[in-house]
Amino acid sequence: MVRGFSLFCSALGAALLLVAAALPGLASPPAPAAGGGTANFIPSGFRFADGNTFVDATLFGTVTGTLSGTWTEDAVLVIHPDGSQNTHASGTFFVSTPCGAGRFAFELEAQQPAGSKTLTGQWRSVEQSSNTVSIHTVDTFNNVQNSGVFTYECAKRRESTASEGLSAAHLAPQTTA
Repeated sequence: MVRGFSLFCSALGAALLLVAAALPGLASPPAPAAGGGTANFIPSGFRFADGNTFVDATLFGTVTGTLSGTWTEDAVLVIHPDGSQNTHASGTFFVSTPCGAGRFAFELEAQQPAGSKTLTGQWRSVEQSSNTVSIHTVDTFNNVQNSGVFTYECAKRRESTASEGLSAAHLAPQTTA
């Protein structure tokens, strides 16, 4: 009985080692991303509180480069009394990626200091069941005020094909440049 238990433990240990060795191969290695795009801003409502102006808006546009396609988002822009701005948004990319085509949800946070003409921020993919592209990306962007054009870059991006699924490596926090 002890010998049978020892054989079982050895077999289980060997199987776990094989699984652990295979996990890094499930995810593609981190890859840089870069590109640009266009943005259209359509305000849909205004509110005022404590000297701040809140602007509800729908945005849409195109994206080119590593991600290629279109996007939409719903945003709230907060304009503070000193002229600085913060934006919170969520939306969907409909894109082609090096891994395939589909859609994925994203969230966006952005800031524009008082007196600056450039909105800078970060968007990141959000895991949702409606996503048809398995991607984990955190991208920084710059948008010159009223230009309708932006640029983006990502120091690390991970994707997987539908047959690979997402591994824990896809869900790990990524650093950006």
